[in-house]
Amino acid sequence: VRPTFDYAYWVENVEETQRNAESRRFQCDVPAVVEAYGEYRALQQEIKKARERRNAQSKLMKGKMEPEERQRLIAEGKEIKEQLAQLEDKSSELDERLIGLASAIPNRSHPDVPVGDEDAAVTLRTHGEPRASESA
Repeated sequence: VRPTFDYAYWVENVEETQRNAESRRFQCDVPAVVEAYGEYRALQQEIKKARERRNAQSKLMKGKMEPEERQRLIAEGKEIKEQLAQLEDKSSELDERLIGLASAIPNRSHPDVPVGDEDAAVTLRTHGEPRASESA
């Protein structure tokens, strides 16, 4: 199962996300995730354009044409197919790297959550009377 991350939020709130991670004592590099996400999106656009070129070129092959023209289109199609395969391989590698980086970023904490360990915790409410400690 592929994890889902809120990259758009991280892009818009780099400093806040980094502060949240640091306050929770997580070691992560939010700017690196944002940069990798930008690269990933640019690569996805490149892949989309290559697929559009492949589809347009494929439509041209359906009509009647001279043998030389057909051979030229076949060669072009092979070139586009190779480019697309390279781009998709690069995309898979970048996606794995991005998931690895993003997995280190913790979920957002509520703004009212105190920073620190258990000593900084605040009791919001109690139900009933506390039990007497058996060790006391």
